[in-house]
Amino acid sequence: MGVPDLQSSKPLAAPWIFALVLRMFKGFFFGGLMEITQQFLNEIFEYRNGHLFWKVDRRGNKLKGKQASRLKKSNGYCEVTINKKNHYVHRIIFMMFYGYWPEQIDHIDGNRSNNLLPNLREATNAQNNRNTKTRASNTTGFKGVYFHNQNNRFVARITVDYKCISLGCYKTAEEAHQAYTKAASELHGNFARFE
Repeated sequence: MGVPDLQSSKPLAAPWIFALVLRMFKGFFFGGLMEITQQFLNEIFEYRNGHLFWKVDRRGNKLKGKQASRLKKSNGYCEVTINKKNHYVHRIIFMMFYGYWPEQIDHIDGNRSNNLLPNLREATNAQNNRNTKTRASNTTGFKGVYFHNQNNRFVARITVDYKCISLGCYKTAEEAHQAYTKAASELHGNFARFE
């Protein structure tokens, strides 16, 4: 093995290697691959009443003191941009105060834009699904209740760990909803939602 022949027509490395090295270089120097930590978030953001405000000027913009979070109209969540990537504000706030990224975060009152710290709690996907409002397609007006046309009765049912459980048939929607409310209190605990 000797010194490579620089006069040969073969390239020294494949083009994809150069692209990877360039991407890593940009990430290292410009924050593209930087891990978002609790310390980093507390250095750049200030939390005030469920909103994030810039503590520092970023990328030559005079942002210090200005609100960093904005409402995303398509889904109702608030977002903030960090290193050219959008992040949900409730996740950033949770990380700022608790120091880790949970599987999911539940808005206790069901309002996706209410990011007050007492309104945020860690949840699994199943727990988060329990704390949902009555669907717009529900014709009875009661969560956990639907009208069964063939029996001409109201049926109460509840979902637990992705399994639907029938709670019985009732003459009125109110009676069916009472059955749902009782079951939700027992089976869903703090994540139970009745409306």
